[in-house]
Amino acid sequence: MKYSHLFATLACTVSMLSAHAGRPLATEDAGFLERGECEWESFAARATERESSAVKTLSTQVGCGVGANMQFALAVQRETADGQSANAFALGGKIGLIQQGETPGLTLAWGINAVKTPDESMKHDGTALNLVLSHELVKDLTGHANLGWVHSQIERRTARTWNLAAEYALGNGVDVMAEYYGAQYDKPWVGAGVRYAPTDKLSFDASYSVQSGEAKAKLWTIGAKLAF
Repeated sequence: MKYSHLFATLACTVSMLSAHAGRPLATEDAGFLERGECEWESFAARATERESSAVKTLSTQVGCGVGANMQFALAVQRETADGQSANAFALGGKIGLIQQGETPGLTLAWGINAVKTPDESMKHDGTALNLVLSHELVKDLTGHANLGWVHSQIERRTARTWNLAAEYALGNGVDVMAEYYGAQYDKPWVGAGVRYAPTDKLSFDASYSVQSGEAKAKLWTIGAKLAF
């Protein structure tokens, strides 16, 4: 199976196991689930690039806190383009290093994934490590910074990654956010998102991102999260 450049890029970046990150942001946050706390997150995405077919993604993930400032998550994702499809299975987690409070929170996030295409057997593709910093800058405004490393066997390359994001709590369960992120060798992305939580257990989110450069890649996502 031959993938478009965009399809291969998404397989490397969006499908990384902790790709749900701090939905709807691509940027991860330093928060982690406490022992016995679980979350079920799902999202749909559509990515486009000039002179390439759209890539559609469906993803679902379940994560739980296991104690000792650690959480684990299992995700399943399906991507389709040009009538072709690929499935990704990922295992990821977080290790809380410094609890966020009056001081910035610091967490190490990690992920590994495997990819299955119709004409190839399942094989390991990506491995990622991400150092995550989160801090309340002023009342209701929180900033996030990520510095990471990702290796893709499909693209046969290793790259550094980085993310900067801010989210503001408007009240009544509504948060708005913006981010700037990228990976070594690729053009950076600029994105914006919104999250609405009608209860403390349920939330809905949406985001839009655009990549700089001549291709003008765009990414739309919509998702939901249930805590239990």
